[in-house]
Amino acid sequence: MSTRLLYHGFGIRGYPCLKTAYEGGQVIFTLGQERGDLRGAACGSRRVIRRGGEVRHFRGLPIGARPVQIGLEVPRVSCADCGKVWQVSIAFADARRSYTHACARYVRELSQRMTIRDVAEHLGVGWDLVKDLQHRYRSRKYRRIKRKHVRQIAIDEISSHRLLYERGPPAGLGAAPRRGGPTSAGRWDSPGRKLRDLHADPLCSPPGGPSQRHP
Repeated sequence: MSTRLLYHGFGIRGYPCLKTAYEGGQVIFTLGQERGDLRGAACGSRRVIRRGGEVRHFRGLPIGARPVQIGLEVPRVSCADCGKVWQVSIAFADARRSYTHACARYVRELSQRMTIRDVAEHLGVGWDLVKDLQHRYRSRKYRRIKRKHVRQIAIDEISSHRLLYERGPPAGLGAAPRRGGPTSAGRWDSPGRKLRDLHADPLCSPPGGPSQRHP
């Protein structure tokens, strides 16, 4: 397989494809690591010595209904200048994760239109993997919400101890386990005072007060 197809089709760049196999109804691409890309972790020196490696498999973008596995021997190298020994980082996947960046983006796109169970059944993965992807993405995106963009605040009727920050489409989320508990936007010791500070229009009253219907 050409490196151009790997990049445009699966979001993988800089790794040559050594072998393509078809086993158990899935497509397996075996990639290699160019020696010229190996450098010292601290000093950036090219004088490195390979100390073996570990074969890892990653879930990639599916081809139709066929799952795709990306196999790569991740080398373990030592630097002749600084003396450090480490395992080379992978450009197309996060550390301690078994899926590629392109696969993670695909799962997030499907999650906007399908339930977690539907996404898991469609991709043939576990429910917990899809849930972990959604949690990691939302934790990064809504870690810090700027209060100046908050226009409406509501209390979810299903989970009365969650606060929904709506900035218009798309909406941002923040959670408060209990009144006065810490949230991503600070402490809600006095919900009424916070509403005045934010100049936001409440969709319903804080926990304990009478609720109002959404206009």
